Amino acid sequence: MTNLREILLSKVVYSKQFAAFFLLAIGMVITQSLFHIDGVVNGPQFGAEVNPDLVRELVDGSNGNMYLKIGYYGFFILDFIWAFFLLLIAWKFFYKQRSMNPERFPSWLFYLFTVLCIGAYLSDMLENSNYLIDKAYYHPFYLSKIIAYSGVFLIFGYTFLRTVVKKTLATLWRFLRSSVYSILILLVLGFFLPRASQVNSIVVELYLEPVNLLLLLLLAPTFAIALTHYPSYFNIDKDKRDWFISKLKLFGLFGVVHYRFKEEFRSERTSQR
Repeated sequence: MTNLREILLSKVVYSKQFAAFFLLAIGMVITQSLFHIDGVVNGPQFGAEVNPDLVRELVDGSNGNMYLKIGYYGFFILDFIWAFFLLLIAWKFFYKQRSMNPERFPSWLFYLFTVLCIGAYLSDMLENSNYLIDKAYYHPFYLSKIIAYSGVFLIFGYTFLRTVVKKTLATLWRFLRSSVYSILILLVLGFFLPRASQVNSIVVELYLEPVNLLLLLLLAPTFAIALTHYPSYFNIDKDKRDWFISKLKLFGLFGVVHYRFKEEFRSERTSQR
């Protein structure tokens, strides 16, 4: 069973870390809503416009209540842990992408990202500690946190775009390029069919004539399958597959089409799995 040390120190992002991250985020939303007074203070991480003496009175004074205290202290306690998981997940993602693409992400960028992650967490801890102890806004802590987190998100966003988004867009472009015939047919049908004056009578005729309705129910799914599966099976990786048709054919014309990956590409498919 995965122990705590493996979860925290492993360079692989675990699903448990994502679960903890989202649960802590929900907890922070709840605690922030507890410490909210319309027109007075919008949340525990207030700015310079809020009087610290008012916050101290609301949290620790006689005019405060239990919900305000739970919301205030609970928010920053959860934020200590939430920020850690946020930066840990971001760092592990960058480390994984750099391990797979070292030429794209040089060593200096990795070290810079690591320093920014550490700096972001330390500045976040200082700001939270100041809120917990002094219950006041301190601009240098806030500014340092914003600068560090901006650097983290900038590098993380760059990495995400260079890896995940670029790969997804490339796959989407290949799909759109290979399915151009299907899209053209659907556009033609979608444009001209609703404009036909006899559309309503055709629909009525289908229900009045069971044979026509049966033919529609048989042919429409076949047509839909051909349109939707053509890009995936017949065009994408078409040079990597050998195609066959079953010997048993309907009316000597229609048969089941299947494929087999060519020998030189089978090892590639096996490694991808």
